[in-house]
Amino acid sequence: MPKPKKIKKAKSFMFTTRHHSFSGVLGCIIGVVSVVVLVFSILIAYNNKGISDVKMGSEALFSAVLNIIGIVAGLTGLSERDIYKWVPIASIVINSVVLVSWITLVIWGNLVK
Repeated sequence: MPKPKKIKKAKSFMFTTRHHSFSGVLGCIIGVVSVVVLVFSILIAYNNKGISDVKMGSEALFSAVLNIIGIVAGLTGLSERDIYKWVPIASIVINSVVLVSWITLVIWGNLVK
């Protein structure tokens, strides 16, 4: 039986120029801030027995605008070349989920009254 052939090791390294997209990271940070604002608003509304004021509505509107900006930043980051794709995709997912949560809470709050 013949000896198996030896596999030669590569003598060079392959370096990549990939990096994290600034827009994608910005969108992720905006998404995390929006999640914190959402949880904070839910806790305040729970402590007030479901009664909310104008401040809560302005928080929701501000967070929704931030989520739209985060989605746009994620889409912008996704269109860049030579980047890690998971950061902008995470940004889009986080911001979309929080935006849908805000819309659902606003609609549900108006229907329950």
